[in-house]
Amino acid sequence: MNKAGSTKTAEGIQKIMIENRYTKVSFGNEVRKRLKECYMTQQSLAKAIGVTRETINRIVTGKSEPGYDTIPGLQSVLKFSDNDFIWCRVGTKEKYRYEFFDQAAQRLGSIDKVIEITEAIYDQFPSVDDEANYGDPKKWRYFQRKFPEFGAVVWHEDKAVAYWFCLPVNDNIYDQLLAGENVNLSITPQDTPRITDGKTCLYFVDLMVLEAYQNKMPGKYLRESFLSFVLKKAKGGTLFHRIVANLTSEPAVSVAIGFGFHELGEHEVHLMKSDIEKNICPAKIYEMVLDPNIKDLKPFLYDPELKREFNKRWRSS
Repeated sequence: MNKAGSTKTAEGIQKIMIENRYTKVSFGNEVRKRLKECYMTQQSLAKAIGVTRETINRIVTGKSEPGYDTIPGLQSVLKFSDNDFIWCRVGTKEKYRYEFFDQAAQRLGSIDKVIEITEAIYDQFPSVDDEANYGDPKKWRYFQRKFPEFGAVVWHEDKAVAYWFCLPVNDNIYDQLLAGENVNLSITPQDTPRITDGKTCLYFVDLMVLEAYQNKMPGKYLRESFLSFVLKKAKGGTLFHRIVANLTSEPAVSVAIGFGFHELGEHEVHLMKSDIEKNICPAKIYEMVLDPNIKDLKPFLYDPELKREFNKRWRSS
């Protein structure tokens, strides 16, 4: 995947110890307890924070973790803290969880610490000539600072093992990406529009998974975090209806297909000067189209609430 050139970080940057405060079951029990203290029902809580009663019931019964779209409401109504939601993202068998960049920045003290973590993941892979592919790394760090909610890190216990990052882009940049052009050298802050209501295009810039974890759970958490991000933005009025990715490695392709991306067959091929084997490799362009009028789209099958939100806003956007 595309990634800005990075610098080596201090040994152990990923070893940030986490106290796993909640599991899904214990978090659900805590929600149940606080509902009683507030003399609220699951239905009244659902209405107060703008989700379905089914969503709240799945959280209370320990079947689902709180999604990114429900967190602000649970904080406001039931007085949970940010740390409560960081700790509760723990799988039942393997202790994976995700944090959005802005959440991690709040916990760690700065977005620059999050950037160091993502660069440490990138540094696990051989690189031939980053700046020839991506341009000045300072530009990409600027984008991560400007759009901290547009990325997520997946953790396994105390180790960062994967992340994704994307950017809103204008139609011109999007069309260049679809044509197979390498826009990484030329893209500027002026090419990333201000987020407004309506349909907007996304450039899925980065998708990195440590080699030792490529056949394990991170793909699920990468997908879940990304679709939660898209849902949150849709509820705010922004529909990311077209998303393009420039992929060069098979592990990234596998994860992206799981997201719902499909390969575009006809486009110009530019060469990326790095991959896991240090080969010169052709870029492959993948796209995800989120149109509620198209049947059986993977993202909508994964998350019916996402489809409902797109249906509600599609005609007016």
